[in-house]
Amino acid sequence: MYNRQRSDSNQAGIVKELRSIGCSVLVISATCEVDIIVGWRGKNYLFEIKRIDKELRPNQKELHASWKGQIDRVESFENCMKIMED
Repeated sequence: MYNRQRSDSNQAGIVKELRSIGCSVLVISATCEVDIIVGWRGKNYLFEIKRIDKELRPNQKELHASWKGQIDRVESFENCMKIMED
């Protein structure tokens, strides 16, 4: 069963910046092992937002290892942009 932890302190700022450049952002951290889904330029991105000093929880590590599509851990808006622009 999923046990929701508090959002990392950098999540709100990242979401705000992504929306400011025209991204669609769906915050799903309350119900899922991933924090946000971002739609940009016709593609979707799954991001787990963590502060640089935080580790993924064991269930998050398992999801990242088994997921067959794109999923990334990010610490900042700049991390998101680097992934989305590649």
